[in-house]
Amino acid sequence: MKDIINKDKEAQDKKDYKGYILRKRILIAIFIFVVGFIVYGTDWGFLRSRITDYPAYCDKKIEEGNCPGKITIMSFPTTYEVSKKRQEVIYWQPGESDSINKATDCIIKDRKNWSCKLDGEKFGFSKGKYWNSYREGAGIFITGQDFSLSRREWLELKWRP
Repeated sequence: MKDIINKDKEAQDKKDYKGYILRKRILIAIFIFVVGFIVYGTDWGFLRSRITDYPAYCDKKIEEGNCPGKITIMSFPTTYEVSKKRQEVIYWQPGESDSINKATDCIIKDRKNWSCKLDGEKFGFSKGKYWNSYREGAGIFITGQDFSLSRREWLELKWRP
């Protein structure tokens, strides 16, 4: 009788152990997915003096920096590599073209606060928000419909069906 009880207990222990291993693997997979999503959604440009503008379009007038209507991605993001030492900015649009542009008439405080002049246009970042001479001081176009998103918001819109 003891042998039967021991075998049943042993079988139950094996089932419990297999269930434990399965739960552990599922939790590890979920953890890796969450960490991967956070890492991919983070703009790591600060590690290389880079900052990126993620442009979008709102079908209604922007109110206090928020879009009350439908948001559409306008184009590819533009990445800016800022050199405080040389007072210049190199910029490009990864995925859209291979051309690299350089602005040398710049005033640079840091990666998040700078301005440049190029072909009569002024552009830059203020407190980490992109602006250009066609936009008002708050980083919004005069029409009130074009604005910038964070990397996470831009990726969410890009992936949305």
